[in-house]
Amino acid sequence: MKIATWNVNSLKVRMPHVLDWLATNQPDVLCLQEINGWQDESFARLKDFADRAGYTTYQYGNSNSEYKLATLTTLPVTAQTVHEEGFWHCIVETHVRVGDVEVAIFNLDLDPWKEEPRLWEIEKLLKKVDASKPAILTGDFNSLSRQDNYPPEFAEAL
Repeated sequence: MKIATWNVNSLKVRMPHVLDWLATNQPDVLCLQEINGWQDESFARLKDFADRAGYTTYQYGNSNSEYKLATLTTLPVTAQTVHEEGFWHCIVETHVRVGDVEVAIFNLDLDPWKEEPRLWEIEKLLKKVDASKPAILTGDFNSLSRQDNYPPEFAEAL
């Protein structure tokens, strides 16, 4: 299984380059964060992107903020859930079948401002992960934010 993740924060200008990259690399699963403006009522923009990129299934994550998520795949999907409660944005959970194995993929975008809420979100996320089965956590972890209260030498590295 090949998986790619990208915090796009809009795609309008880069769309031809992204579609070229996807055609060349052909990831089986694509996790997107910050697909701003893709949430019209019919999901036309997301459907068009999925069709043009060759994905057969997608799950849209209607987050608690303007920054939405989506997970797209060409693999057989066995379950999909969007977790919103208790998360800054949301988590898109998608279970795909790879041969005889089911893999849970968690596409997330954690709190962008503070470490403590990110830690709470990770705790909530880990309660959703079945440790006895294969799982992949991917997305925008927003770690080491300039807003965090790290020592000055830590912040300089950012």
